Amino acid sequence: MTKKPNPSSNAGNLKRRKRHIKCTLKALEALIEGKSLQDVQSYGIETRRLEKLSIPDLLDWRRQYENELLAIERQLAGNTGTVRVVFE
Repeated sequence: MTKKPNPSSNAGNLKRRKRHIKCTLKALEALIEGKSLQDVQSYGIETRRLEKLSIPDLLDWRRQYENELLAIERQLAGNTGTVRVVFE
């Protein structure tokens, strides 16, 4: 029985992805903290229109990024929860 590493888990790519996720989470936290309950969701001026993400949408995005960050940290620590083996 031989344990083979997962070829798709490249540590350099995972570290770059982890940095991106941390930056994104920081931005999401700032948006969530800065939101007021009476914040305007959308508005338009002449032919242009702007729509903002709702608080539930921001919380969903944050949860998704937190889960992805946790998965990457587990991979980098070597604890993916999955053991790949080949029987010879």
